[in-house]
Amino acid sequence: MDSPNHNNQTKPKTHWRKWMAYPLTMLLEVAVTAGLLALHPYFPLGRYPIVYVITIMAVAYWLGEGPAVLAFVTGLVLFDTRFVPPVGPIWPLAESPDGWARFAAFFLGTSVVAFAMTIIHRSQRRNQLLAGSLRESNEHVTSILESITDAFFTLDHDWRITYVNSEALPLLRKSREELMGGDLWELFPEAAGTEFYKQYHKAISERTAVDFEVWYEPFGLWFEVRAYGSERGLSVYFHDITDRKQAQEARQQLASIVEGTNDAVISKALDGTILTWNAGAESLYGYIAEEAVGRSISMLMPPDASNEHLSLLERVAHGERIQQHEASRIRKDGTTIQVSLSISPMKNAAGQVVAASTIARDITEVVELRRAQERQVAMLQKALVPPPPSIDSGYLAAAVYLPALPGQSIGGDLYEVFRTEAGRIGILIGDVCGKGIEVAALAAAARSTVHSFAYELSSPGTALSHANAVLHSQRTEAERFVTVFLAIVDPVTGELTYARAGHPPAAIYRADGEIASLQHGNPPIGVWAEYEYETFKDRLDPGNKIILFTDGITDARRGKQLLGIDGIERALARHGQDAPEEVAAALLAAAYEWANGRLQDDVAILVVERVAGPSA
Repeated sequence: MDSPNHNNQTKPKTHWRKWMAYPLTMLLEVAVTAGLLALHPYFPLGRYPIVYVITIMAVAYWLGEGPAVLAFVTGLVLFDTRFVPPVGPIWPLAESPDGWARFAAFFLGTSVVAFAMTIIHRSQRRNQLLAGSLRESNEHVTSILESITDAFFTLDHDWRITYVNSEALPLLRKSREELMGGDLWELFPEAAGTEFYKQYHKAISERTAVDFEVWYEPFGLWFEVRAYGSERGLSVYFHDITDRKQAQEARQQLASIVEGTNDAVISKALDGTILTWNAGAESLYGYIAEEAVGRSISMLMPPDASNEHLSLLERVAHGERIQQHEASRIRKDGTTIQVSLSISPMKNAAGQVVAASTIARDITEVVELRRAQERQVAMLQKALVPPPPSIDSGYLAAAVYLPALPGQSIGGDLYEVFRTEAGRIGILIGDVCGKGIEVAALAAAARSTVHSFAYELSSPGTALSHANAVLHSQRTEAERFVTVFLAIVDPVTGELTYARAGHPPAAIYRADGEIASLQHGNPPIGVWAEYEYETFKDRLDPGNKIILFTDGITDARRGKQLLGIDGIERALARHGQDAPEEVAAALLAAAYEWANGRLQDDVAILVVERVAGPSA
C-alpha cells in the first residue's frame, strides 16, 4: 500500500531534475567559456580543451548522457568560435594546422571522456537502483518476518544467530542484543543433546525440513518447531503449544475417566441426538455405542414421559446445570430402571451452548429401598399419630399434629389420650430428639411403654420410673433421650396427678381466666438407668382445660427470640375460654406468626377440657 504513494511522490521530483539538467548544462558551458575569455589575455587556458573536457566529464557523471551530449555540442561550438581561429564564425572550423589540431583534440578528448563518464554514470545508477531494490526487498522480508505470528530466527553454519524476530524474544527470554551473533548452544546450553539438537543437525546436514514437538524443561514449555536447512544455514519457525498440549492431556485424562467409570456418560445435541456413548452407558442401558450414537435419547424414555428429555435440554440450552434429577428409563431389554441424572451444558469456543453432557447412575435399588422406608414411615406415622381423641361425656379433647415441612421424615413427637385400668383418663405427650425411622421407632416404643405402665399403675411418677428403666436398657445411642409429660385425671373428682420428664410444662387454663404452669419435673427418660420420678398434684375443675404441647411450639423462633412459655400464656389469655379445637388452633397460629411461617420442628398440641361433673 505504501509503494504506489512513494512512487507518485518521487516521479515529479525525478521529472523536474531531468529537464532542469539541460538549462543547467547550458549555463555551465556559458560560464566556463566566459571565465576562459576573461582569463585569456593573462592566461590563455582557452587555447586548450582541458577545461571543457573536465566540464563535460562532470556533466556526464552527475547529470547523465543527455546533458553530456548537450555539453559536448555546446562546448564544441563555443570552443571553436571563441578559441580556434578564425574567431567568431562557425565555418570554417579552423584555418591552420594548429587550429585543426586543437579542434581534433577537443573532439576526441571530450568524446572519449563523455562516453566513459556516461558508462560510469549508468553503472552507478544501476548499482543504486539495485541497492535500493535490495534494501526494499530486505525491508519487505523483515517486515513480513516481524509480522508473522510464529517466532522466527535464522542460524548460519557456525550456529550463530543471524536474525531473530520480535515474536521470538519473549519465548527465548533474551533480548535481541543478547541473541544476535551468539552461538545457539552457548546461549541455550540445556538444549544440547535434546530433540532440538538432533533435529537441527539433521536439517542442516541433509538440507531438509524437519517438523517436531518438544518439551523444553528449563522454560517448562512445549514448542512446535519447523526448521528448514539450506546452503546458508537454518531457518527456524516455532511457537508455544503448552496450552494445547495441556488441553490434549486433560481431554485424554477425561476420556480415560469417562471410559473407565461405571456411570453412563452420554453427550447429545440440543435436539436429543446422541453424540457419544461410553462403556458405562452400554452396561446401564444395554445398547452398544453403534446402536445408540446418532439416535434420539427418546429411545430410553418411558411412554408416560416421552418428552421429558426435551424440557431438560431446553433448560440446559439456557446454561442451567441440572443436578441429581431422578427419572425412569427403559433398557434395551424392556425393563424399567431408576436413574439419577446430572446434566451440564457443553459450550463452543464462542461460549454458546451446543450440546449437553449427561452422567447417569443406576439408583433402582436406592429408590426401592427408599420407597420401602417410606412405607415403614407411613406405618409409624399412623402409629404415632392416633385418631382424634375421644373421651366419655363430661370431657372434651382436641389434638393437632403438624410436621415442620410437608413430606419430611417423620419426627419423634408422640401423644395419646387413653383410659387406664382403673377407669381414669391418661393424657400423654412426648418428644424424642432427632428425625428419621430410628427416632420414630423409639417414639413408638416410648409411647407404648409409658402407656402400658400408666394403664396399670395409678402414679404417673411410678409409671415413668418403670418406663425409664426399660427404655434406657434398650437405647442404642448415648445421646438419645425422650421427654414426656404424663397426666392422670380422675374423671369424677377432677383430681389431676402428673409427672414431667424434661418436657415443656403443661398449662391449666381455669374458668376464671387464671393460667397455671405445671413447672415441677424431673430429667428426660433414658438419661440415667435408675431414677425415681416424682408425682405432683393439681385439679381440673369444670370449665378448666389442661394444655400440653411439644417444643416445636415453645421453640418457634423470631431472630434470636423464642416464643417460649410467655408466648403460650399470651395466646391462652386471648383464646383460653374457647373450645379445645379453637385453643389448639390458636396456639399453632401464634407459633406460625411468631416464626414468620417457618417452624423448625414438628408440632404436637393436646387440649383436654372438663365441661361437667362434681368437684370434691
